[in-house]
Amino acid sequence: MSSAAASAATDDDDEHQRQPLPADPDWLSGVISRLIGRPRDAVTVICDRTIATPAVSDPHNVLSSIVAVHIVYAVDGVPGTDSLDVVIKSLPQEPYSRAFVLEAQFDYREVHFYNTVLFELRNLEEDLLTNHNRSAIGDMPVAKCYFAGMNASGKDESMLVLENLSKRGYTAANFSTGLTYTEAKLALRSIARIHATSLALKLKHGPLTERWPFLFQTSRATLSYQALVERGMPQLHVFLRSKGPQYDTLINTLRSLCRVTKQIIGSLMIPKEPMGLMTHTDFWCNNLMFGEQDQCVILDWQMISYSRPTNDVALLLVSSLSTETRRNHSNELVDIYWKALTTHASKLGVDIEGQLEYSRYDLDEDMKESKLLAVLLCIGSVDVALGNEETEQRLLDLLTDLQAEEIFNRHLTEISA
Repeated sequence: MSSAAASAATDDDDEHQRQPLPADPDWLSGVISRLIGRPRDAVTVICDRTIATPAVSDPHNVLSSIVAVHIVYAVDGVPGTDSLDVVIKSLPQEPYSRAFVLEAQFDYREVHFYNTVLFELRNLEEDLLTNHNRSAIGDMPVAKCYFAGMNASGKDESMLVLENLSKRGYTAANFSTGLTYTEAKLALRSIARIHATSLALKLKHGPLTERWPFLFQTSRATLSYQALVERGMPQLHVFLRSKGPQYDTLINTLRSLCRVTKQIIGSLMIPKEPMGLMTHTDFWCNNLMFGEQDQCVILDWQMISYSRPTNDVALLLVSSLSTETRRNHSNELVDIYWKALTTHASKLGVDIEGQLEYSRYDLDEDMKESKLLAVLLCIGSVDVALGNEETEQRLLDLLTDLQAEEIFNRHLTEISA
């Protein structure tokens, strides 16, 4: 699981955390000129007042280099200066992470999300929603993007320039404590809107995999996730061993799963029609930011796939809730997701239960399978949970609960059959 949702450095820390600009000032001037509708040579970035600081403090963020930049600029003929706070995402500098990102085309995929997918989802809502409905729900739950493209600043690599949401009062969730019930509810409503709109687009205009060939293909996603699980599983075994012999049965079960990880991930990534749609595929709390007016913005669209909607829902519930919230409110949260999904789809002319014959019961059945995929993805990033007493206990609770629900054995039985 990757992470982009962390607050930018505070102004007090700027002097200690300043770093070189991630993009050429002249190139930044071009971004601003397009944004404000002025000629390129009319905008000048004032270098000695433009400050770059680390945007994230998460050591597990391996898919991007993320820098917060306070840009100060002048416009010819306009007195004084203006400023813009952005987050700039580029390829990671660490060689292994950089190679991993390039091989899996994570950066390429996110560029296409902002330039193509988001544009088409917005257009569909513009065409099908009434003015009242559009006004009531506001814009898509996605950060404003000022630039998404390749060959940025003369380099043969991708770059994203996004709004710095922390400057508008948005805050990141606390992974150690997990999402609150309210935060989980807002997150599920946000992803339900994306799911419903992509589903409506498919039904109106044809297969998404043909329309968006850059979506994370099942075969490539399977190999990437398998590599992560194979990296994380030994760490998990060592951790469980350290907690005592009561986890020996669980360890043996997980070892059995590890031998068929590729087969499991490959089968669970395949969408179940007619509910195949675009999924975020990395939908956990560190890729969310929350505003003061009950807003939830979803970040990091590098793994968008054509898959099952329950894969996103299950990953959030499995990875990002406290044990108490997960045990006591998961069913209620799935109800909230279901209502948001069917309501928004209906506004776009899609009757999920009637037209597609997909029921709330079907969603629950798919959730059982998606939980296994979710826990495998969590194992692939198990180092996120280790080293913190709260998250370690949450991991133990999750694994023992899923073992009690027969989630692991059910799939091992199906595969052996």
